[in-house]
Amino acid sequence: MKKEVQNQTGKQSVSTSITANSGSSYPKDFSQIEIFQAEVSVRMKNNWVFSEKLAGKTNGLESRLVIKVLPDGTITDVWFEKRSGNAYLDNSAYKTVMKSNPLPPLPKGLAYYHLVLGFTPSGLHQ
Repeated sequence: MKKEVQNQTGKQSVSTSITANSGSSYPKDFSQIEIFQAEVSVRMKNNWVFSEKLAGKTNGLESRLVIKVLPDGTITDVWFEKRSGNAYLDNSAYKTVMKSNPLPPLPKGLAYYHLVLGFTPSGLHQ
């Protein structure tokens, strides 16, 4: 799996933003974050379940969720930054996140990490 994650680092499919509380510092080696993001991407893709037949019209739909990850990988908060307008897509995205909990541990030095995850009918995207 480590090789798979390292190979996917350049093919980022999760858009992210970093937020750390005042007591922590960012890792010096940002490749640690890239590896973490790739691991999250693989986990989300493996847990994605969606049927376009059940969803109806899905052209141009996107659901964006923000998750807060603790150092041990536990997802503590999940909220929609943007709902797609299609309840089935939104529910599938939310369930994918919940099935992926816990995520791999964060790189050392982060007290928490916020990820913004974008989902379309084809799955997780950048």
